[in-house]
Amino acid sequence: MPLRIVRLGTPRAPDEGTRIGTVRRPPRGVPKAEFASQDWYDVWYPLLSPSRELMQQGQQAQSDKEWQAFVKHFRKELAQPEAARTLDLLATLSHHSALSVGCYCENEARCHRSVLREELASRGADIATDPLSTSQRHQGDMSMKIAFIGLGNMGGPMAVNLHKAGHEVRAFDLSQPARDKLAADGVGIAADAHAAVQGAEVVISMLPASQHVDSLFLGAGELLAQLPAGTLVIDCSTIAAATSRKVAEAARAKGVAFIDAPVSGGTGGAIAGTLTFMVGGDAADLERARPVLEKMGANIFHAGGVGAGQTAKICNNMLLGILMAGTSEAIALGVANGLDPKVLSEIMRRSSGGNWALEKYNPMPGVMETAPASKGYAGGFGTDLMLKDLGLAQENAAAVKAATPLGGLARNLYAAHSLAGHGALDFSSIIKSVQKQG
Repeated sequence: MPLRIVRLGTPRAPDEGTRIGTVRRPPRGVPKAEFASQDWYDVWYPLLSPSRELMQQGQQAQSDKEWQAFVKHFRKELAQPEAARTLDLLATLSHHSALSVGCYCENEARCHRSVLREELASRGADIATDPLSTSQRHQGDMSMKIAFIGLGNMGGPMAVNLHKAGHEVRAFDLSQPARDKLAADGVGIAADAHAAVQGAEVVISMLPASQHVDSLFLGAGELLAQLPAGTLVIDCSTIAAATSRKVAEAARAKGVAFIDAPVSGGTGGAIAGTLTFMVGGDAADLERARPVLEKMGANIFHAGGVGAGQTAKICNNMLLGILMAGTSEAIALGVANGLDPKVLSEIMRRSSGGNWALEKYNPMPGVMETAPASKGYAGGFGTDLMLKDLGLAQENAAAVKAATPLGGLARNLYAAHSLAGHGALDFSSIIKSVQKQG
């Protein structure tokens, strides 16, 4: 059979060897007869991926001058003896096989793989038209096999969006009601986490805390030991950066790619597919994950290496906890003075006190119909989860000797609120602790 090579150079492998993964299903838009008549492979050549620093330079290029500077430096890397020999080999193979160089970027003209195509073409390579180009991937034309572990208020809607995008999702959660809810939405449910990851190209986890992630991948769950080399793990949990780095190190030893990608945007963003992802990890691994993340979110930021996404997330949530407590105090003060909470909220929203809580997540019942406050503080982002994140921020601040006095105060406020029996309520219920009684 002819050999078909797709997605050349992605992802960046964790060692100096070449990794080959078989493409098991025809991508959408590729006739089954064509797929059956060829052997399809992903060929990952780390020597043909830009160095991490150079990849970031290319992603950040805004002008033609900046892009040409990236191209110049990338061509120098490709001119190194081992990379040059690899290009020569692929050019030779292309005369006997269908050689394709995939691209995942929004702007294919500014993708490092376009430079690869030019380098291969200059060596006389026969490059086939790529059925896995960005235009098709971003329209959902390629189905991936995805395992999703953790189907709570955030994870459930995220898994549903991947299913709606045409991906083959197998999901699992310890909660039977959570499993039943997703099954009703048409998502495939596995018997356990190990069954969920069988044959998965991508594994996504969305779990409550560090100990759950550690246990799933390294502890009693030992899920990492089951994953074959080349699998991509995307952990969307909000956990300690040290835990992310620990799991990533173990994954790297197995040839498994790992990125931490905690989210912001609340349950509304999870349902609407407009979440913000804060990603830590190798730039090439992020590019591999991007088509999946884009089905769940509207904003994707590369914060840095593994663990950087978690650091960005705890900074964000520390600020969120502070501003929600402050917004609650201000509304409670106005109401105690006889002001209409809707009118006061609108005044502050359009004034210098405007913030995300007033825009999207008002803590006062009846002010904003879609906010958890108007639903008995059910669903949303729990007080105990906010308390956990504020605790992570304080642990991190202590480790790096950073001063976070307001973050510490916010943590104490949420701890007292939880002890008062409100831990399961949405974190905006903090307003209860400052409302005038009677």
